[in-house]
Amino acid sequence: MDTSKGKALGRLSRLPKSPRLRKSGGANDSPVRVECYSGHTYAEEPRTVIGPEGRAEVAEVLRRWREPEGPAFRVRLSDGAIRTLVYHEAIDQWFIREDTE
Repeated sequence: MDTSKGKALGRLSRLPKSPRLRKSGGANDSPVRVECYSGHTYAEEPRTVIGPEGRAEVAEVLRRWREPEGPAFRVRLSDGAIRTLVYHEAIDQWFIREDTE
């Protein structure tokens, strides 16, 4: 009896749930459009954030790291606000985190 199909299905059932099922990135996250520099890979550095309040240039990237969803950046916007931008690769969507710090 060939059990290879059963083993493959067992592995698939243990995969984490798709981020597509989530409405947003998190409780304090809002979807936004981000224009970014993309050299070797997509989303190397955000340049502009476009959201409901309008357009803001990224004045400075303060920190960059990788979250399970994709690249994340702590940025200072042209209006002086400091925000976190997270790109969810699986759903091709940027989110801005309204930090509570």
